[in-house]
Amino acid sequence: MGAHYLAPLFTPESIALFGASDREDAVGGVVFRNLLNSGFKGRIYAINPRRDQVQGRRAYASIDAIEDTVDLAVVATPAAGVPDIVEACGKHGVSMMLILSAGFREVGTAGRKLEDQVRQRARQYGIRVMGPNCLGLIRPDSGINLTFEKMSIVREKEIGTLEQLMVTPIKKHELILGKIIPFIINVPDNYPQDKLKKKIKELEESLRKEGKLFEKNSVT
Repeated sequence: MGAHYLAPLFTPESIALFGASDREDAVGGVVFRNLLNSGFKGRIYAINPRRDQVQGRRAYASIDAIEDTVDLAVVATPAAGVPDIVEACGKHGVSMMLILSAGFREVGTAGRKLEDQVRQRARQYGIRVMGPNCLGLIRPDSGINLTFEKMSIVREKEIGTLEQLMVTPIKKHELILGKIIPFIINVPDNYPQDKLKKKIKELEESLRKEGKLFEKNSVT
């Protein structure tokens, strides 16, 4: 049986970041720092045509300069260049992309056209895309922090019930976090904690009844 089609997103062996930067205030700088500090054991590539090194790591002018395969390409560059990046990734054999960049359909007609170009080129090369304009991805158990929040990754033994639920390993990578994460993201700061805990418990019970919430020792 072949690898799950989401494996390059959730269990990549190599990650390339377009827009990796030394600037502390740049999205690419924060994302690259978070990844370097998260404990990821795979290969990490910084792509920045204006730098020879980024945060002490070799920087590549383009993905073409990387001789190895890239499982997951992460994009933190201005929107205008993203369609060409998608095409370059397709030619390199990348099958999964995480696009953090903003400036697409949320900004109007011009952005919508850019997003259409991204979609068309991704389809042309068979690339699956998470994004654009997304928050990123965190998998503490795999040492992956691909967000632009200035924070350290939370280890599994340090997290509470809510976070444990959100990162609970699901059999065969069939992650069904969609019920939980949108709710968590949309919770206002003044949301009553008792109601939040009750909602999480309800969601957890719903997933358990559906057979989609697995205990750690049952994951295969």
